Amino acid sequence: MIERRIEYNKCVDSRNRYDVFISYKRKGGTPWAELLYLALTRISKKKVYIDWEGIKSGTTETWKHNIFKAISMSNNIVVPIFSGIQDVITDTEDNFLWEISIAIQGNVNIIPLYVDGLSSTDIEKSEYYDNLPDSLKAITSSAHDDLKYIPGGFNIWYKKLI
Repeated sequence: MIERRIEYNKCVDSRNRYDVFISYKRKGGTPWAELLYLALTRISKKKVYIDWEGIKSGTTETWKHNIFKAISMSNNIVVPIFSGIQDVITDTEDNFLWEISIAIQGNVNIIPLYVDGLSSTDIEKSEYYDNLPDSLKAITSSAHDDLKYIPGGFNIWYKKLI
């Protein structure tokens, strides 16, 4: 997989790259993805990939190809991490986890955005941490800087994000 990404990236003109790919769990993460999308596209005029904008209907194989291509063409991936995320990941074949794994393998910069008052420390100290999939553990470790959504503090987290 990594070789395909590297080969593909050599062909991607920087004008065709996405500034941000938003990866999110539909259940629980959709409002955060929508907020991110609006903030990044309307306020800062970033080129953002989100699945409802970039994918036409088709087979699962077509969908995965399109997502893989978009991740390969992205400089950053922003992942909203919300309270209860562990409860909506029902299996290891989850598309959300697959997107994170592709980004990790392809060495794409991943930015977890903690919402609902969470932080990486909260995740690591939680009772469910040991049961989290490895890809989610990798991006929520305290080795990453925390980017927290602060209610009423839009400008603070937004400036850190851009």
